[in-house]
Amino acid sequence: MQVRFRLVFSVMVYFLRAYLFAICGVAVAAFAFVVIFPFSVSRDAICWARQNLWANPTLFCLRMICGISLDESGTENIPDEPCIFACKHQSAWEIFFFSHRFRNLTFVSKREVFQIPLLGFYMKRTGMISLDRSRGLTSLRHLEVAAREGEKYRRERIIIFPEGTRMKPGETRPYLSGVVVLAQETGFPIVPVALNSGKFWPRKKLPKRSGKVSVRFLAPVDGTGLSSRALRQLLQERIEAACTELP
Repeated sequence: MQVRFRLVFSVMVYFLRAYLFAICGVAVAAFAFVVIFPFSVSRDAICWARQNLWANPTLFCLRMICGISLDESGTENIPDEPCIFACKHQSAWEIFFFSHRFRNLTFVSKREVFQIPLLGFYMKRTGMISLDRSRGLTSLRHLEVAAREGEKYRRERIIIFPEGTRMKPGETRPYLSGVVVLAQETGFPIVPVALNSGKFWPRKKLPKRSGKVSVRFLAPVDGTGLSSRALRQLLQERIEAACTELP
């Protein structure tokens, strides 16, 4: 009887925490988007608001309501100069973390996200790079042009998810060529990033369990002299191996 009661109670607590966080997350986003709108003519203002009015409060709610905090390591591998973060993608958590960690940051995101009302408008205003995954080589050429012509990227960091979509913990798929194109066109070093966020905030679900999300910044990779395939394979080997080592 006690075991059944504990099980029912734990399930109730899980749903209560998850839905309370969802409500708070929507409220924070709505507030941030409304406040940002009058200042949308300024890219710097939007980036400041994205960090301080959206990402930081959301992570605070996640920690206080769901008990999900952060364990960050390898920060000595983050260059002072601009770079490309090639990050494992398991959850929505990565978006909030990188927005919190770096104010001047350019995301490479799938085209569908740009079609979300208001959010897509802000993403365009801040110079985010859109990728239409269904268009193959055409999309890669668009990425080449964006990286070549984006002077603002020369003084900040770019983040791309090499697998192109969120994956469950322990799963992977061949890394795509987008990260190689960015490295070739910008000349930036690539910083591989491993994490285990999917264990706490599963793909396409609400936060599930409390604990510390581990994020590990690995040593930068210089792709000079490597073929596209060799560089993608090197990144995949390093990131996936580091992910399996995380608690």
